[in-house]
Amino acid sequence: MGRSSALVVIPAFNEELNLPKVLAKLRGLDCLVVDDGSEDRTADTAELCGSFVMRLGQNQGYDSALAAGISWAIANSYEFAVTCDADGQHSDLDVRSAIAMLSQGADLAVGSRPGRKRFAERVFALYARKLHGIVDPMCGLKGYRLSCISCDISTTLKGTIGSGLAFAFSRSQRLIVNFAIEGLPRISGKSKFGKTVTANISIVKGLWRVVSSKSYLERFNS
Repeated sequence: MGRSSALVVIPAFNEELNLPKVLAKLRGLDCLVVDDGSEDRTADTAELCGSFVMRLGQNQGYDSALAAGISWAIANSYEFAVTCDADGQHSDLDVRSAIAMLSQGADLAVGSRPGRKRFAERVFALYARKLHGIVDPMCGLKGYRLSCISCDISTTLKGTIGSGLAFAFSRSQRLIVNFAIEGLPRISGKSKFGKTVTANISIVKGLWRVVSSKSYLERFNS
């Protein structure tokens, strides 16, 4: 695999059936699949498809897998990291668009999905748009300029459903670009985010985590 300035970070839990198609569309890009303690052949499948692979010993959750992947990108001297879901719901063209936006000067590129059905998710998005200029904070497709990251990634992302690092960029007044992305159906299997009630509770917890974080309070008390 040739080295590029950008790494596509793909957290994955039991996604062996979806990864071949996802990685085939991303051919030509450096990809890292973070196997979050899968019970199937997710890691082996990713390796066979030519991806870099990080194997977490046990299931640690989406935020931890994201943090591990982005940290790996920094440790391996990539300039940018773009996060992408393993289920095929993100278009490879949108991933490439995020990389282009970063190359053209954006510090953070955040995808905006065509629809968000959960009530708590709409509330979270309203808060993020009004106070931080982030249209869709829970979108799994985000691109980061890694030189802008000075915080503890694991702590910043923990419990925020992948949104904490984007808010850290906002608080440090980085250049944020929101862009509309295509919403594709999952290739196979079911969403691992949980049923509607469970998902809404998780989103509310994530929003509270962001609002009540120490760095957020310091910004408005300074």
